[in-house]
Amino acid sequence: MSSFSEVVQWLEEHQEIQGVNVSDILELPEPLRQTMQKMLYGQSMSLGQFADEMSFSISDADLLSQVLVKKGYLIVVGEEGKDKTTYRVRLAKIRGRQIDIDL
Repeated sequence: MSSFSEVVQWLEEHQEIQGVNVSDILELPEPLRQTMQKMLYGQSMSLGQFADEMSFSISDADLLSQVLVKKGYLIVVGEEGKDKTTYRVRLAKIRGRQIDIDL
């Protein structure tokens, strides 16, 4: 299990993205990977739930969530405020494929 500083350092070493796909989530360090997977399938998570899932303090979870929003991994979907903020995974847009008509 990674500590708060290890997770933040990992995120700082990676570029901003415009949303995540499943393969992006699989590359995340633990416990962030499991938490993001739960958010992906459970839709959204409050700051308190996020802190509990990560086993971090509310203040550390708040800082981490801000980094995740800035880096493009999460979006804020609820009211902002430590007890009311709700986050959801920011999904990457699916890129269309050009299929040759002459198939």
